[in-house]
This record gives sequence, C-alpha cells and structure tokens, in this order.
Amino acid sequence: MCEGDLKGLPSIHKRRFGYILRENERVLKARDALREGDIEELGRILVEAHGDIAKNYHVSCGELDYIVRKALEFGAYGARLTGTGFGGASVIIADEGTASDVARELLRAYSRAFKWKARYFLVKASEGVKAEMV
Repeated sequence: MCEGDLKGLPSIHKRRFGYILRENERVLKARDALREGDIEELGRILVEAHGDIAKNYHVSCGELDYIVRKALEFGAYGARLTGTGFGGASVIIADEGTASDVARELLRAYSRAFKWKARYFLVKASEGVKAEMV
C-alpha cells in the first residue's frame, strides 16, 4: 500500500493513514541507521516522525513541541514524543557524554516556560534481553 491508494478517503483519514505508512518507512530507516551506527540519521528520523505525528495525528502539544525544539538546541541528535502523546513523554537521543547536560538545560528551560513539573530519566542503550539455556 502507498499514499496514492488513499485518494478517495476523507481528508482526516488520508492524513492519519498517510502518517502510518510514512511511520512504517521511518521504522525501517531507523533500523538501518541503528545497524550502521548512524546516530545523526536516527536523530533526523525522530524529529521528522515527531513533526509528522504532531501535524497529522494531532497528538502532540506545545510542551512536547518545545521539548523537541529545545533538545536539538541543547545538542541532542533528535527527539520525539513517545507513548500516546498529549503531553506525556518524549525520547531524546544524545551522546553519553553530553546527555546529562542536555537533560539539565532542557529541564531548566522547560521549568521557566511552563507551569507543569517535569523530570527526566537518563537511560543507556543495551543489547536488550537475551534468553539462555541453562
């Protein structure tokens, strides 16, 4: 299926189904970027995904858009909302050596701009769960 197949649908459905098709393509591109160790490309994909879901699914909000914008200003490679949106959470990709600084600066800026209390968690990528026969 491609976006051309959505021609006869109402506008809202075209936007939302189009987002799903584009997001599926981004998932494959993100997988490839991770396999190649191309963190800059992964960051671009995340930012593109955030803009697309904000525009076409309307599940972002001013606070999340601010976080994505500011994270990039403070040196992150990319950011996007995660979960169901509507102000819940974002994922931000930054170098291990600068992640703490990005998070602190972002929290400081966010706290000045919005009344909501925010917090952050620094996490480190791993190889994931593995099953072993013992």
